[in-house]
Amino acid sequence: MKLTFTLFSIFLGIATLASAVDYKSEIEPILKSRCGECHMDGKSKGKVSFDPNNIAKEMGGSIIPGDVKKSNIHFTMTLPPDDEECMPPKGKRVPKNEIDLIAKWIEEGAKIDSAAGATLTSAPGAPKPGDAMMGDTMGDTMGGATMGGAAVGGPKPYKGVFKNNKGMQLNATLTRVDGDRAILKLPDGKDYRYPVAMFAPDTQEIVKQFQAGTLAPAE
Repeated sequence: MKLTFTLFSIFLGIATLASAVDYKSEIEPILKSRCGECHMDGKSKGKVSFDPNNIAKEMGGSIIPGDVKKSNIHFTMTLPPDDEECMPPKGKRVPKNEIDLIAKWIEEGAKIDSAAGATLTSAPGAPKPGDAMMGDTMGDTMGGATMGGAAVGGPKPYKGVFKNNKGMQLNATLTRVDGDRAILKLPDGKDYRYPVAMFAPDTQEIVKQFQAGTLAPAE
């Protein structure tokens, strides 16, 4: 069954199918303006650096791709001004629209290499998809590098019907699992990170078998 854009939005739990947040044009300017005084241009207060050539090292540290609540960069921006850990510690607060954009960027996987369409993980110390620090609680077996949306040496993409816990069904292709998020490729070619916990129980079982490499091909 072919779903409309509206049904896609309902299933995915998002208002619209907006394009992904671009790190270079949208996130880097915010970091430069709000965090640059202490964490850019060679400065790394608290051993935190958001310089373009160092930010990959923050993945799994102050930035947890796919998990806004565990990302310290977002948490400290939302603290009250009188909290000693609020960021920035002085000056104007970060506007809500910028905080929301950072949250969306993190939720989408904190991609910093928009040209390649994948999170940059080649820097020393940067986590790879499936690392324990990414919040994987289901024994992800896809910790290798990724290419074209699928893990090299990992399970083959699974094309089938996926159901969420609201009863919606979606035709998509499961390409990999990143922590607690299933990466689904939709018919429009876009990839979406969907929380495994929000799938229906039988679909969660499909994801679990996919990770274990025991999932039979869809009929």
